[in-house]
Amino acid sequence: MSWITINSQNEGPGGRWGHTSITLDDKLYIFGGYDGNYLNDFYTYDFDHNLWQLLQQNGQIPEPRSNHIMFINNGTIYIQGGGGLSKNRFGDLYSLNNQTWTKQKINLIPRTYHTGCVGDNKLFIFGGESGKDLEDLEIIDLNNYTQFTVKIQSQQKPEPRRFATLQYYNKQLILIGGCTQSYNPTPSIYIANFQEQENYVSIYWSQLKIQFSKWGQSCILFDDLFYLFGGRDDKDSDELYSFDLQNSKIQIIKNENKIKARRKHCASIVGNSLVIYGGFNGKYQNDLCFYELPLINTVPLSVELPSKPYEEIPQYQFENYFQQNNGIHFYNDQYDCLIQTDEKCFGVDKSVLINTSGYFRELFYGDYAEGQLLQVDLSYIDHNAFAIVLIFSYKNNLILPILDKEELFRLLELCDYLDMVQLKEKTQYYIAQTVDKNTVQEIYNLSIEHQNNQLQNFCAFKVSKLKMPLQEIDNIQSQQVNNMKKIRKLSIVNEQ
Repeated sequence: MSWITINSQNEGPGGRWGHTSITLDDKLYIFGGYDGNYLNDFYTYDFDHNLWQLLQQNGQIPEPRSNHIMFINNGTIYIQGGGGLSKNRFGDLYSLNNQTWTKQKINLIPRTYHTGCVGDNKLFIFGGESGKDLEDLEIIDLNNYTQFTVKIQSQQKPEPRRFATLQYYNKQLILIGGCTQSYNPTPSIYIANFQEQENYVSIYWSQLKIQFSKWGQSCILFDDLFYLFGGRDDKDSDELYSFDLQNSKIQIIKNENKIKARRKHCASIVGNSLVIYGGFNGKYQNDLCFYELPLINTVPLSVELPSKPYEEIPQYQFENYFQQNNGIHFYNDQYDCLIQTDEKCFGVDKSVLINTSGYFRELFYGDYAEGQLLQVDLSYIDHNAFAIVLIFSYKNNLILPILDKEELFRLLELCDYLDMVQLKEKTQYYIAQTVDKNTVQEIYNLSIEHQNNQLQNFCAFKVSKLKMPLQEIDNIQSQQVNNMKKIRKLSIVNEQ
């Protein structure tokens, strides 16, 4: 495997550093950075047409900045912090929907050169600089844009640092590398376990024995491995590393075709490819580079779940979860709203549903909620699927009666409709566990019919894992494979 550099058909963002990127719907998005001036432009790269597009931005557009963080949560893009003109440091948080920015009403520590990540609908922000190097950890609930009080419960904790990377993995925070204000590396790697209490979060830091002595590197998690590229110690690096957290092992990935050394570039995952853009090595870089990552595990779904986050039971046992009185089915006898499905009427506790469903949160307490809703007509929804939704909302566990594959995909569509991300992830994981030689074609066809790209991609990967000749499974080619074919057609030989 080697790096591939793309020549796009039109001019892209231009050379810069301190910018950020995310991927959404197989497109790459890049915001801001510094090229001698602070920037707040917003670009997207389209694989299908090999074109960059400068996006029109509306609303409360973030001020020009670099060294901010950008992330995506539940389909919404966010920008946080960074530095601008006159050493201005930002403590703001912006969200983007339909190309319209909204500045959220929250005041965070103004900082730049910091790092951050998102997980379980929470934003985690660490370190950076705000007149001095910081060791502060801030945690924000992205459901309601409130900030948790953070209590460090361990004697060990990371030193103040800038230009580090932070990742969320298996309900832990992984802090890697960075440097001090005088650019001396802070090579320690820390793991934070945390526990959410009533109104605060307890943090327990522990330091690993291994180290990574660079700053300004990128870090991407894919298929249970962290991939670290570039950065700087006494010079800028062109090395790609893999970091196996479970085995505490960091190693260089050897490849023939290297790209230019750099720091403070941006990195994302598209399909199973690591995507690098820009950065600085004495000059502002403007190249778009790809590296196809190997598939390590049997379930490359981008979900962070325990090994078996579901329980399958007989239909009669499933129905026993509900009591019945006067034609109303209820899990808990305390309910304040009736919801009519296709065949059954359910008594529900609204306060329970709003914790798991964005749809019900908006319906009951959103800007357009009218009065105290006592009845909701969802007669177009299957009662079995809604019963699964209810049990998940009360128990935070996926409990399924025995369903056929079509019913499972309809459950996924209901999750989309009700905006229930965690239930969808667990249901997808359950379906993935059932993919074998006998079911791969059926599940692949259903994933196309129901436009579920993640399971479609998984089936294509499973074909190679099962060592099945591709011709045995008609039309099974993942979007990742298609993307890589496009990339190879566009590639040029890298010149050192």
